[in-house]
Amino acid sequence: MAPKPAPKSPAPNRNKKRKQLSSTNNAAQQPRKRAKTHSDARKISTQLTSNAFKNGELDVDKFVKSRDYEIRALEEGIGRAKKGLTQRAFQQVPRELRRRTASHNVKRVPTRLRGRAYKEMREDNTPTVTARRRKPTAHMRLKLETAKRLRTLGSKRKAEKKAAAEFEAILVTSDNADAAQAVDSKASSTSKHATVGTRTPRVKQATLKSPPLPPAKFRKRQVHKSWLPTHLYHAKRAHMTPPREPLWRFAVPLTPTMKSYRPTHRASGTSGAVAWDMSYVSTLGLEGSEEGIRKLLDDLGAGVNANGKATDLWEERGQKWRCGTRTWEGWLFEKVGWPTKAIAPATVVWCAKQRSPEQVGIEDSATQKASKKHKEKRKALIRVHPSAFFQVWEEVVRLSKTQKTPITVEDLRFEIGSIEITGPGSTEALLGTLRPSAGPAYPQQGDDSPEAVWKSLTGVSNPASLPPNAIIAFTVSDPRLHHPPRTVTVPPGPASQQKLLETLSDWPVDNTQSPAALFNRTARLTSSRSLPSQKAITRRRSLAAPGAYPSPLAEDPKIPVLLLTSRSPSPHHDPHFGKKAALGGRNQGTWTLLLPWKAVLPVWYSLMYYPLSSGGNVRLGGLMEKRQVCFEARAPWFPGDFPGTAAGWSWELYERKRRKEEWQRRPKGKRTEWTSVDL
Repeated sequence: MAPKPAPKSPAPNRNKKRKQLSSTNNAAQQPRKRAKTHSDARKISTQLTSNAFKNGELDVDKFVKSRDYEIRALEEGIGRAKKGLTQRAFQQVPRELRRRTASHNVKRVPTRLRGRAYKEMREDNTPTVTARRRKPTAHMRLKLETAKRLRTLGSKRKAEKKAAAEFEAILVTSDNADAAQAVDSKASSTSKHATVGTRTPRVKQATLKSPPLPPAKFRKRQVHKSWLPTHLYHAKRAHMTPPREPLWRFAVPLTPTMKSYRPTHRASGTSGAVAWDMSYVSTLGLEGSEEGIRKLLDDLGAGVNANGKATDLWEERGQKWRCGTRTWEGWLFEKVGWPTKAIAPATVVWCAKQRSPEQVGIEDSATQKASKKHKEKRKALIRVHPSAFFQVWEEVVRLSKTQKTPITVEDLRFEIGSIEITGPGSTEALLGTLRPSAGPAYPQQGDDSPEAVWKSLTGVSNPASLPPNAIIAFTVSDPRLHHPPRTVTVPPGPASQQKLLETLSDWPVDNTQSPAALFNRTARLTSSRSLPSQKAITRRRSLAAPGAYPSPLAEDPKIPVLLLTSRSPSPHHDPHFGKKAALGGRNQGTWTLLLPWKAVLPVWYSLMYYPLSSGGNVRLGGLMEKRQVCFEARAPWFPGDFPGTAAGWSWELYERKRRKEEWQRRPKGKRTEWTSVDL
């Protein structure tokens, strides 16, 4: 017989659970739970109502007191529950103020919550991070080494300067008369040249400007692009364009790092304000005879309506625009290219004429003949989107060379910056930031000067309530001298409201506006060069009395500003919109502030830190917020909504490339296979 097979070893029981740890080891390895300190946080005291009933009768006084006791106990319980450990310390911070969603560094939590955060982390055994004990990464190590080399280089230069100064002092104090005489002659020549002012360089006509030379430590980062004046402010608070992919040759802020869709909607329409640094918008300067500038703008299609016919822009209706008290917004075309060869929407601003108030509104034939005879020079600005700047520049330069009357064309991209702000609190924020300095005024006009009218706009909650496309030009003091700004108080009573309504209806600036200093290149350069350093501003503020601003000085800079108002285009031609939308609805107007390029940053900081009367501060806006506001106002956004133009088609190609790269970065299992979609 065949031998019996050996008995198989019993199969391991795969359903058997893994060996459990002992209770002591298990307890030792389990993390310690968070201690619940407020054990009575959710307990609510009550009181029996039996004492209120005696012999079957209700004692109203005791019954009401017992209910009062329970209501107060309920309110105290709600307060205790709110202070309990149901929320972490970092969750008590508003979301827009959190530097991280859940920070493990107690120093990133406000001081009032720092003790509680440290206690929670210690009880939970949360690993905390200390900056001085953190192991530096490769990028951080490179930054530390670079900073160390810069410090060493700076100390060497300081030592060389100190040695040279000591050697010069020894030469002066020595008995060597020749050396002393040489040093004295050198000092006298230096002082002589210091007293003589340098000649203002001539403006290069029809030549593109180069961006200003950045500081040495930021120079390598701006090789293929330029920074806005507020770049360092935005880089810490917003998503910027990629370093190697600038937008329109600028590093443009795209959107704030915090969630901002709903807050932007509220701030731009209900309460608050939203501001953008629009210094990347290009500016061109025109100078020449009024007839020559008019001919050039006419060739560009200014004043042509939708039917291709000339409007009354060059007649009596456009008189305020030509006098420099209104702006014109419309489309520019190539010469004889209407309507197929559109370039971009633009804003044209004339420099106001130097005339007495009696001459406003009166232009007889004699005055016109005299102006043509003497060929009085006028100035104008053209503001256009940077995506279409080169196209407009080439067209303007070509037309200026073909005209009989000479027209000077100047590139002002890096000389004039701009800030846009919209919302119910926009006027209030600008009033608290821009303080008029001593400027030209009309004594006979009284309170009708632009400075006085600007101060009287307290209470305006919508810039669209001003006259359409109104202009206010004056000079302001350095906003750093009255930083931090204080909330503007609105005068109470119906009398102030009635006065405001009269000012808005009469608008006396049309009769008192003098030529804006922003059109003068010397005034722009002088205000930019005379801006004191932050160290000097801080020294003056420290010498002032507590709670008081530094007293103004005669040598304080006067910053020329130009304020433009604009309204959202109302879709009255679309029958799908309602009656309220056809009349403009509740769309907010927009303030556009033009000022010298180097003065944008001081004004921006004061504007961002202005405490609004409705609460909070002015919100930061990026490119996405600009598109959102235009979409909610039912207005197209250039260049994205105009693919028929060269700038709009370039934007479409840019967006197409971005979307394709984003689609390719996704895994194959999580991206849409367009080949299988039936389109």
